[in-house]
Amino acid sequence: MAKQSQHFVPVIERAVSLLVLAALVMFTYALFFQVPYQGFNFARNSIVRVFTPGELQPGDELVQVGPVPIRAFEADLRETIFDNTAPGGVAPIVARRGGQLLTIQWTLPGFNYGEFLARLTSQWWLAFPFWLAGEVVLLALRPRNTRWRLLIAFNSLTALWLSASSLSRWHVWESAIVLRMAIWLSVPVYLHLHWVFPKPLAPTPKWVWPLLYLVGALLAAAQWFQLLPVDLYQFGFLLALAGSALLLLAHYVFRPVQRSEVRFLVAAGALALLPPVGLGLLVAGVGVAVPAILLTLVFLPILPFAYIYAAYRRQLGELELRANQAVAVYLFLAGLGTVALTLAVALDTQFNSFGANILIDAVLITVTALIAIFGFAPFQRFIERRLLGMPLPPAELVESYAERITVSLDQKALAKLLTGELLPSLLIRQSALLRFDGNGFDVVYAEGVDAGQLPTVGDRPGLLTLAGRYRPPADDTSAPQPFPWVRLALSSRWNRNLSACGCWAAATRRTTTHSKRSPSCNRWPIRPPSP
Repeated sequence: MAKQSQHFVPVIERAVSLLVLAALVMFTYALFFQVPYQGFNFARNSIVRVFTPGELQPGDELVQVGPVPIRAFEADLRETIFDNTAPGGVAPIVARRGGQLLTIQWTLPGFNYGEFLARLTSQWWLAFPFWLAGEVVLLALRPRNTRWRLLIAFNSLTALWLSASSLSRWHVWESAIVLRMAIWLSVPVYLHLHWVFPKPLAPTPKWVWPLLYLVGALLAAAQWFQLLPVDLYQFGFLLALAGSALLLLAHYVFRPVQRSEVRFLVAAGALALLPPVGLGLLVAGVGVAVPAILLTLVFLPILPFAYIYAAYRRQLGELELRANQAVAVYLFLAGLGTVALTLAVALDTQFNSFGANILIDAVLITVTALIAIFGFAPFQRFIERRLLGMPLPPAELVESYAERITVSLDQKALAKLLTGELLPSLLIRQSALLRFDGNGFDVVYAEGVDAGQLPTVGDRPGLLTLAGRYRPPADDTSAPQPFPWVRLALSSRWNRNLSACGCWAAATRRTTTHSKRSPSCNRWPIRPPSP
């Protein structure tokens, strides 16, 4: 019976993923084909943009649309407007302007380019990168542990509320309620994920997380029956974001070995949020609205894949270098394209002349091409060094090591070379170098591991039997591994009279290096001398 249930679990997980995708497609279809093209956009009860000529103006306060009072519309998340008005039809709108009530006979324009472009450049498409990130975790990454499930839930729920938020203002197809339910379900998932990510912050009583999930489910159910205040979900959203940020800070402060992953996520978050906000404000300041919206969105897909990269980069093997290159290429193209688009639109708007615009666009294209040709290599190096923590270029790693090892004539200098430059460039985040003198281990260095995680002399035979073979991570159903952080153990034997690598190990006969790495670790780049 247990085996049958294990077979059904992947089917259920796949079915849930497909249901989320179906909801995204459904909401996207509704945004472009179900919501009436009404000729204006509104937030709350205020008009923010008008797309077609008429008496309505930005800033007008809506009081009633057709037979529906705005207060009733805002209080009932299933209430809709313009349901019985076809394109070209007239609906009375009561608006307040300057303290005066106006009754306007508004003609629904139907499809119009301005309103379509506003919807096209909204956040609807962001849901799909988040869903895709969850799908990558579901299909390609292992082990199937708690963190794995939380990453899938994190991306799926984020995709769902992002998609629902794109049309929730119109209350179409239960989108306003789905948005709020997804937010309430996200609160325990976000908090649980950031408690165990990159690694569990501390043991918790078994009842804590089930209770938190139960509260989230009850709030979501209450939202379905509209038993909660309409705006209470915003508190849940702030709780999820602020709680996640505080938990990441706690990981950084109390778990020094996890700081590299936390720094990476913070840097990814900054790249995802700060440039679009700053550039969006800049473009909006010169009166160009649509590119400003685009700029606020183009960097955001960095975030879901940053979580996957931080969680599973040690399992990517040779693909990790390709992933690093993809990160650099994406950031370079996004940044260069954003700046070029900003300048092009701003300058074209400023000069507003056909001949001048052609000249400006030609110059910008030429400059952009030159920057792409000569600027990508330095940019990639900067990303590898500052964001990915790779001090030495991968292409120059062997040459740099061979040059530097000749001047590293003592244990301290060699340990600094390994931990400061070589191992980070190989994407090794946890490692230890132990010297066996016949009686016990002498720790040359330990990076990213505590003293209690290091092996003792009694553990030496078991580790030596695994030397040179990659140890895959254990999943939730496997028996506990001794030293679960060790992905590869290597042994080397050096003579006393060897220079360079051998001199610092002059008092030892065997050195074992443990490193948490990808499956490609079998090709160890540091070739110890032959005995």
